[in-house]
Amino acid sequence: MFATVREALPHLAEDARVVVASGIVARRRADGFGSYAVSKAAAEAVARGFAADTDHVVGVVDPGQVETDLSGGRGHDPADVAPQFRWALTDAPADLLDGEIIDRGDWRSHTA
Repeated sequence: MFATVREALPHLAEDARVVVASGIVARRRADGFGSYAVSKAAAEAVARGFAADTDHVVGVVDPGQVETDLSGGRGHDPADVAPQFRWALTDAPADLLDGEIIDRGDWRSHTA
């Protein structure tokens, strides 16, 4: 993910935003999710680093548990979390997103 963001940044419009997907497992214990948790924690750190080191708004979206094979079919329908990502990329206040994590509660409180 680091290399993807690094290589994409020079090609983005000045006002473009970068959003990285993460999850609560990056910040809380979840038995059986060790490697996945590490990958999400790393993604959050990469986003914070790019937010600090570039002029682009770079942040993290944590949509909550999403229904996937990994979640055992539990969680939000992926179609229901897509608007959260769209909002982060287009309408979220830059200071709320840049170097920060927008979780489902943040999104709901700003779009209700």
